[in-house]
Amino acid sequence: MIIDTHIHLDSSEFQHDLSEVIQRAKDSNIESMLIPGASLYSLQNAIDIANNNECIYYAVGIHPYHIDEITIDNTDKSFVFNEMVLQSVKESILLKCRAIGECGLDYYRLDKDFSKEIHKQIECFKMQIELAIKYDLPLILHVRDSVNDYEASKEVANILNYYIKNGKNLRGVFHCYNACDILLEFCETFYYGIGGIVTFKNANNLVNILPKIPLDRLLLETDAPYLAPVPHRGKRNESSLLPHVVYKISEILGIGTQELEAITTSNAKRLFSL
Repeated sequence: MIIDTHIHLDSSEFQHDLSEVIQRAKDSNIESMLIPGASLYSLQNAIDIANNNECIYYAVGIHPYHIDEITIDNTDKSFVFNEMVLQSVKESILLKCRAIGECGLDYYRLDKDFSKEIHKQIECFKMQIELAIKYDLPLILHVRDSVNDYEASKEVANILNYYIKNGKNLRGVFHCYNACDILLEFCETFYYGIGGIVTFKNANNLVNILPKIPLDRLLLETDAPYLAPVPHRGKRNESSLLPHVVYKISEILGIGTQELEAITTSNAKRLFSL
């Protein structure tokens, strides 16, 4: 059995055929699916989907692209959190919530005022780390660097190390792992989500670093509806396509597909208490 640890079933792209997508996943040996939190506007939909399907769980979080949903700008250079919105976020951490996120830093598309945008991203990231600590939940981390450097990865590493050095019990997954060596240093407590990108022709960095990831830290994900694996690249992604990712990873690591499925499923259950 396979667990898809990151699929945006609450996306509008699934609204017309959600039941068929879920059935195809079951037919493709998908045991469970986890909907990450990205936008507060789709959170209730994620909760409803999880409550109506035994095999589906959700996370609560705010993607770096959507931090304006929870912040109020006081001046051109400062902001505060919207306390009413923050309270509603906390109230959404219910029975089938299995993680906080996806949260983190995304420097790929920055606002014109870089310093202010980065500051908001960092503070929103820290706020969600505090929620993970308070509710003893793992983090789903989104880390996307700008084109020519690993500045986002370095800052995420610095923030995580700050909490770890202060005795905080952090755990989680680097969603859509970006093949950065710096993040691999957290492999004692964090996992690494691998999806369709590993099948792309230009994924040399990921293919080369994949054998360095401990097997007991590997997770499978789709990030659907995005990042469909070859030979479906460019089309809408969904959990039923995960066997293509399993086959590619198995080929790279030189292990059987059934062994990889068993290992990654065990890892997912351990991290997300499934």
